[in-house]
Amino acid sequence: FVTIVAVTRYVSLASMVAALALNVFIVVLMPESRGPLCGIAVPLALFICWRHRDNIRRLLAGTEAKLGRSGASGHGGDTPHPGDQPGAGSVS
Repeated sequence: FVTIVAVTRYVSLASMVAALALNVFIVVLMPESRGPLCGIAVPLALFICWRHRDNIRRLLAGTEAKLGRSGASGHGGDTPHPGDQPGAGSVS
């Protein structure tokens, strides 16, 4: 998660990659517990990706806000990004 955020500055992308990577780690590192754990991790990963569907659209369009940017200038659109606060500064 931290590596993806550090490289791309996209928290949403890091969240989705981490959720999907959890399943890979379960299969590779815990083969004996794969069934029950994947029974929880797969639906969780799908839910996380589904909840990020608007972020996926913005990532593909190149308008997703990057960490450290705020307001409409951070995501390139005139419509406020959900969670943007008017007058909020960037986080250092």
